[in-house]
Amino acid sequence: MSTRAGLRQRARALSDDEFARIVWLPLLTAFEGERVRAELVVTLAQPGDTICRLGRPVTYFFPGVPRAPWRAPCRATTSNLRQHGTTLPWQDRMLDFQGMNSLIGTQETLAQARRYE
Repeated sequence: MSTRAGLRQRARALSDDEFARIVWLPLLTAFEGERVRAELVVTLAQPGDTICRLGRPVTYFFPGVPRAPWRAPCRATTSNLRQHGTTLPWQDRMLDFQGMNSLIGTQETLAQARRYE
């Protein structure tokens, strides 16, 4: 039986540098930013760690992308779509699939996942 602490027990608060590198943080209000800061933790899953169990609610989601930061851009995009009937005026501010995958690190995540195949 392993005596190593679980993911939750090994979690720590984000450093100032880690928190500052969150790309969607500027989209939040000051109040939302404070709430996010209080809730976010960092931990590293190691081989053999239980991420979630079948039949139980998911405890950890990787990558955990909060929905709140997307509210303001979604509202603005929807408003623009209603006004113009197209998203073309916003095209310079929108990501295509390649841009989104780059932003969330899809290739890096897949490369790490291959280690477990």
